[in-house]
Amino acid sequence: MFADLCQRDQVRPLECSGEEDHVHLLISYPPTICLSNPVRKLKTISSLKIRQEFFNQIRRMLWGKRFWTKSYCVI
Repeated sequence: MFADLCQRDQVRPLECSGEEDHVHLLISYPPTICLSNPVRKLKTISSLKIRQEFFNQIRRMLWGKRFWTKSYCVI
């Protein structure tokens, strides 16, 4: 899912892994793109798709009504 979403915005997914409660996504993107835009799109669209397919399994794990927190880390 992340690979498909990245291709739309000139963002290349390099690595994806995660734990039970979070995801690590290493991406490469052109310096002309503001990083918050791809991150916001990845989080928004993936949240919608995951909720549509797995809502009964995840509803007790949501952050209030959110699937993802508002935070992200850039290094």
